[in-house]
Formats: sequence, C-alpha cells, structure tokens
Amino acid sequence: MDKQNTINIKINGKDRPLNEDKPKQDSKSQEQTETNSKPKIKAWDETAAAKDSTEDSFDWVLPENIGETKPGTKAKKEVQRGMRLPGLPKNMKTLKKSRQNVPMVQGVVLNILLAVVIGLGFGTIILKTVQSTPSDQVATEVVAPAPQKETGAGTAAGAESVEVSAISTFVVQGGAFSQQESANNVATELKGKGIEAAPVEVNGQFLLLLGTASSIEEAKALGEEYASKGADVFAKQLDLASFSVSNLSKEEREVLTIAPELFASLSSGDQSQAKSVEEQVAKLKAIDSKKLKNEQVVAAKKHLEQGASALLAKNNTELQKENIAFLSSWQSLGK
Repeated sequence: MDKQNTINIKINGKDRPLNEDKPKQDSKSQEQTETNSKPKIKAWDETAAAKDSTEDSFDWVLPENIGETKPGTKAKKEVQRGMRLPGLPKNMKTLKKSRQNVPMVQGVVLNILLAVVIGLGFGTIILKTVQSTPSDQVATEVVAPAPQKETGAGTAAGAESVEVSAISTFVVQGGAFSQQESANNVATELKGKGIEAAPVEVNGQFLLLLGTASSIEEAKALGEEYASKGADVFAKQLDLASFSVSNLSKEEREVLTIAPELFASLSSGDQSQAKSVEEQVAKLKAIDSKKLKNEQVVAAKKHLEQGASALLAKNNTELQKENIAFLSSWQSLGK
C-alpha cells in the first residue's frame, strides 16, 4: 500500500500538516516490489514501517511574534533600564553603602576641625596670658627715663641725677621688724624709758636704731648705757649701699654731695671734728632752701644741720636722735 508522508509545521504554536504524495509507481514496479518483499518476515515490515514513519515525519518550529503571547500564559514585564551616569558604580549596593558612610566621614572631619579650633583658641588665650606681664615690663623699661648723670651746667633743671655715696657706721639696734608699725610700737615703749629710737628701712626690714658710734667698741658701750635703762639692744656695723637719685636740681645735688662726709663726722660724736663740722655746715646752709623741692633732701639737710648744732653744743642725746633721723631720710631717697 502507498504511504503518505506528513510534514508538521508549527506556526504560532499551532500544528499545520503538510502532505506530500509520492508519485505512484507503475504496476510492474509495484508487483516486483511486492514479490521481492514477500520473503521478509512480518516483524521486519513493522520495524521498517515504524522507521519510515519516524524519518518522514518531523516538526518545524517557527519563532513566535514578539508582540503575541500564548493563550494561558502571562506576558513577561519588560524591565526598563535607565541610562547609568558616568562616575556612578554599576553595583547599586556599593552606592548605598558609600552613601551610608558619607555622614560618618563628615562627622569625623567636623570633630577634627572643631578640636583644632578649640585647641588654637585655648593656646592663643594661654599665650596672651603668659606674655602679658613681660611685655608690660618691657614697655615700662622703654618708656621710663633712664637716670642721667651730671654732664654740666647745660643740663635742664628737674632732669638731673646724682649717684650718692655709700655710708658705713656702727649702730645700737633694738630689733628688726617686717612691719613698720611694729617697730613704731617698740619705739614708743623705749621713749617712755627716756630712750630715743626710730625705724630705718634696710633691705625690706625695719631696723629699730637707738644710736650711732665711730667703732664697734663705742657702739657696745652705748648699748650698755641703753640696756641699763631697760632696753634690749645689741651693737653692730651698718652698711648702706650707694644708689642713684634722678630729677634733682643743682641745689639738691649739692646737699647730697656734702651729706655723707658730714654724717661721718657727726656719727663719731668726736668733738675734735668740730672745726670740720662747722665748715661743712656752712656750705650746707649756703644752699638756698627755697630751691629744694625733694622732701627727703629737705629732711636730710635739716637733720644734718640740727645734728651739727647738737655736736657743737655737746648734746649727745639730741645728736643721736638727729643721726638716726638722717639715716631714715637717706634711705627713703633710694626708694
């Protein structure tokens, strides 16, 4: 029997059979074929028939149209992909992580800047505080006029200065006090006993002095006299350093030039020095007191003149009183 070959073509998921008829063989060929195939076993015929059927039948699968979908199936949603800007990472997870790290980085940077600003502020304040005192001292040293030494008659009045000589003598001392008031209280008690005493500031202390002498032996002898009246005293040598005094007139400088030598004669209490004392006092009195403006210079001149008068009158008590008063005025000049 004739076999019909079938070609199945799938178009849009539907089978459409396509039949091809083989040309009929002539009767002779057909008979010859049947005669030749008779000896074959029936099983072979069935196998061959199955094989021919398999070989002659095949399916063509054509692609479906893009816009069409099979019935019963859901159309896939198209994923819209936008344009990626240059510089952005391909992986959005990396971008999210980087965005999460931005606030932390900004916080760290702000904290560092804040710490630097605070440190600079405190440093500036401390630096100004430390440097304020030295700068003031430097400014004071620059502005303050330096002491001027005597250069002659051409120096202007009120701007002259003099370097006074050091004084060394022997004294009877009744104590040393840190406060002047304490020294004055003890001086008042001694005055009640008939002893004149006065405080003299030396190196930041107030020495309560009762009298002067030309030697340590004479000072000890004078101290015994005061001790017999109930005073607690001792003898010592007193050295007063030299110093410079500025803003002095010509007359004031003359007083300070005569004073050390005259005091040396008065502090000894030696009557043999009377003639020398008279000559020096005459020079001192020749200075016009009206031109003396410095109070301490005026006081020193007065005590020297009164001490000279006491020496010439042989009044030792008054002499000691004026000598101590002169030392107090002298030391006040050096302040």
